[in-house]
Amino acid sequence: DDVPAPVPSRPTRDVFAAIEFAEHIERAGNRAGRVEASARLRDALDASDARIHGSQAARFEAQATKRVAKIVKLLLAYAADANELVCDAALESMSTLAYVARDEFRPSLPSACSSAFERLVDAREATRALAAECLASFGDVYEPNALAPALLCALKGASTARVKTGVLEFALYVFCGRGGGSGDVAFNPATVTTTIEAWIDMVCDMVSDIEETMAKAAAANLAAIHSHVDGAVVPRRVNALYEYSERVRFMDAVERRAPKLAQALQSLVDLQQPPIRAEPKVARTPHGAPKSFNRVAVDVDDDFERDGFENQNVASFMNGASYESMYVEATTTSTSPVVAESQNVGIGQRIVRALEDMRDDDESRVVRGLLAVARAASSDVEAFTPYLALVAPRACAALNDSRPIVAAHAVYAMRSIFERDGGMRADDAAVALAPLLDDASVAVVAPLTCVRMMVSRASTRELECALPKIIRAIVAACESDHVAVRQLAVRVLGACQSTLGRAWMAPYVKALPPSRQTMITHVAAAA
Repeated sequence: DDVPAPVPSRPTRDVFAAIEFAEHIERAGNRAGRVEASARLRDALDASDARIHGSQAARFEAQATKRVAKIVKLLLAYAADANELVCDAALESMSTLAYVARDEFRPSLPSACSSAFERLVDAREATRALAAECLASFGDVYEPNALAPALLCALKGASTARVKTGVLEFALYVFCGRGGGSGDVAFNPATVTTTIEAWIDMVCDMVSDIEETMAKAAAANLAAIHSHVDGAVVPRRVNALYEYSERVRFMDAVERRAPKLAQALQSLVDLQQPPIRAEPKVARTPHGAPKSFNRVAVDVDDDFERDGFENQNVASFMNGASYESMYVEATTTSTSPVVAESQNVGIGQRIVRALEDMRDDDESRVVRGLLAVARAASSDVEAFTPYLALVAPRACAALNDSRPIVAAHAVYAMRSIFERDGGMRADDAAVALAPLLDDASVAVVAPLTCVRMMVSRASTRELECALPKIIRAIVAACESDHVAVRQLAVRVLGACQSTLGRAWMAPYVKALPPSRQTMITHVAAAA
């Protein structure tokens, strides 16, 4: 007997049928069925690709362009699926859809790009390769300015630094007009638009990020824009985006990560110090030699009697005798690399060079940077003040350096800033040191030491204005787990009390144990 022929079904390459099947699977909540649904959709879109099937693809291409919104919604869900069979097929589908329905797919580019970039750091190599191919197809199909809003959206929404790095590296090719980087497509470079300017604003912030790989990618991206898009837009945005001190910090970061770009921007970024508003000088109380907070033995607490310092290097900064032995006199000979530096060089550029030296592993360069900081602070404290927030963290790190020569020069630099007559105003010093005093580790000894120097020469009026910004952090340090921190915090509060009086200090120290308050009183009496 003849076997009856099966009832013909709709072709598997029919886009409408693939969408209908996928929507049915989603409504049923059948996650296992997603594998087949994603594969059917991929095959249907492949059939609509005229690059492969020529004129035979026309009918399926028309179906795809009519249902782009539904297709994209399904593909985005599939691309986020943990099943590699579902995800990989979705990435292939998006790559094809960008070519098949170029204009209709354009509004969905931001979400599609974000999805592909997240898969660019997937644990599976095959998935990463498909994500790269998907992004390359976007770059080959769409011109740079058409793709820029999607790239900006992807950069804003990136979940990790690795994803952001991928966006930055891909955008470098796109903005230069090299498409997706395949070499087969060439567009004109991007032109300056509000989107490109918003992109530059975001990337400029990333150049200073602590994530080194991402920061280098950001610097390379700006270099590409400066070279291929517009030679004026990057410095223009930097000047508009940042205040003077922030521009110095930005240029410092660029110098480390893209020296050629820094050289190109040097004459274009405004690094001239703005005029500083003159303020009336506050009369300072006369004083003789810098105060030395000697060890005070107090019966109510054995911190000062029996506890040893937990960090030998930190201990060297805790008593006056060590300070005197480590004090470094500044050389004034013409052979000094700092003094020999041209007087015509602005203080901003000198600080940038000093910060670069202080980051170096070479001991001699660190010392040179510290001497440059000391000289800048001594020569013009008003001009130096805007840079204190940049200098203080590096100088405090040097103050805790294990190399004696570096620590000694850090002491000298800090004295030039905080302890010299006519030096840094106490209020400015407190603003710069406040973030460093929040550290719970033993490293907080360095900024506490700077506060002690500041207090030793500040007038009563200055302390009344400056101390509220930092006193709570100093009081908290009195309860630190580290002996050296507790001891120094008590001595600093005792010095403050000797200047401001017990009544002024009482509201701030009342939460401390009675033993600590008694220690502060003894230190104040001995100061």
